[in-house]
Amino acid sequence: GAGNDLRIAHNGTDSVIRNFTGGLFIDQEVDDGDITFRSDDGSGGKATYYFLDGSTVMNRFVQHVQLDDNIELRLGTNQDLRLEHTGSNGTITNFTGNLTIQNNTDDADILFKSDDGSGGTTEYFRLDGSSSAIITSKNNHFQRV
Repeated sequence: GAGNDLRIAHNGTDSVIRNFTGGLFIDQEVDDGDITFRSDDGSGGKATYYFLDGSTVMNRFVQHVQLDDNIELRLGTNQDLRLEHTGSNGTITNFTGNLTIQNNTDDADILFKSDDGSGGTTEYFRLDGSSSAIITSKNNHFQRV
């Protein structure tokens, strides 16, 4: 533009795209076309990390995604479902309606595991899909509140 509002620069080490006015848009005009973000694969090659899939209308991550401590993954228009790790604890928080944990695989279970006191993990109970039962693997202790 006349006011140098969009700048693409290279300083001998790094390349930068800077926009100084309005929005910055990247448009893919090819039907079913993708926009792909690639970078070094850790061994001198290139790997795709993320792409906008024009044929399925989805954002697709093909490498691990890391959210640092105290950064929430917020889901829903009003950010009503949140997943967070603080560096010490992990939390799933729901702010509206029911929170449903559902397994749709025939005859499969939902397992609840925790530390076994010896450095490993063990199942404490499960919702057994094949027998339609709650199976308790450890002793139960019910406290009166």
